[in-house]
Amino acid sequence: MGAFPQAVLAWAPAQRAWVLGDLAEVISVASWATDTLPPGFPTLAGTQAIWRWAEYESGRPIGSPDPQGGLLPCAAIESAAVRKLADGETGAAVEGFQAAAEAWSTLMLRSELRCRWATGLALVLDGRTERGAELLEALDAEIDAAGVPALRPRIAATFRLATGRELAGVGGRGASALSSRQQEVLLLVGEGLSTAQIARRLGLTADTVNSHVRHAMRKLGARTRVEAAAAVGLDVS
Repeated sequence: MGAFPQAVLAWAPAQRAWVLGDLAEVISVASWATDTLPPGFPTLAGTQAIWRWAEYESGRPIGSPDPQGGLLPCAAIESAAVRKLADGETGAAVEGFQAAAEAWSTLMLRSELRCRWATGLALVLDGRTERGAELLEALDAEIDAAGVPALRPRIAATFRLATGRELAGVGGRGASALSSRQQEVLLLVGEGLSTAQIARRLGLTADTVNSHVRHAMRKLGARTRVEAAAAVGLDVS
């Protein structure tokens, strides 16, 4: 696949890196796609929305979005809300994320759910912790049924910030019991990768990958690697 088709689909590796917490990789992928694609390209705004999150979570200045916004105005709305959040305008951020979630709802479920989590985060930071916690708890119960559980670690962390408690769901407790590397390995298991493929992706030996899986299974009480990945809610497929 050439550079242009890869750039068109850059939102997928950017999203995967963001789920894994690899913010530097998100920024690298998104900036490369921005340099490769023409301004206003349809998928570029979606990639840039994830880029804005990586900047926010790494404490970097929030960059300027594609001025034309592509054919995804929902992504431009989300990017603007992230900027409001970074500027401390939490009330305006709540409204922005609510609007972005509604706009994404007819296009991409993952992005809609990301904006609904972000609404909860903005509510918590705006001092409306009870409302934010209610939203996050409802969202946590919904993501498994929606088949998009990859947001659970961020939902659980934001709920903890709001209440000082863990979410009641098993997935939230399971994720917190694992190391970041174990979660990373299980994410790739959830994507259907083999041990050899995971080892190549992460630069590990097959024995090390298997060791991470065994320890994660033991912590979770899972009988198989697939069951472990499902139990902790780290499938982004």
